[in-house]
Amino acid sequence: MPAVLLETNAEISDPNLLGQELSKAVAKGLSKPEKYVTVSIRSSQTMIRAGNPSIFAFIEIRSIGGFSLPVNNTLSTTICEILSTYGLLKSNIDVNFMDISPENWGKHHGTFG
Repeated sequence: MPAVLLETNAEISDPNLLGQELSKAVAKGLSKPEKYVTVSIRSSQTMIRAGNPSIFAFIEIRSIGGFSLPVNNTLSTTICEILSTYGLLKSNIDVNFMDISPENWGKHHGTFG
């Protein structure tokens, strides 16, 4: 059940296309079926970094398993490549990986744990 949460103060020209690109990249990177990936994009947000409103992005990727150093490095590189095509500098993109235990992820009438 990977979830991709993107927040940026950049204006994203085509958020639906970006969402599809991120969904495919995360599904492939985590070896999870894309039908389980959720993407949320919040663009044009008021955000401050290092005391000023320079253009940047913060991405959280949450999943029940699938993370490792090689996977995270590959995903980080891939996501930065994708976002750079939307005008963001790779040096201004932070990616955070959160491994969620199954008992802390709910769906339908219970949890996965």
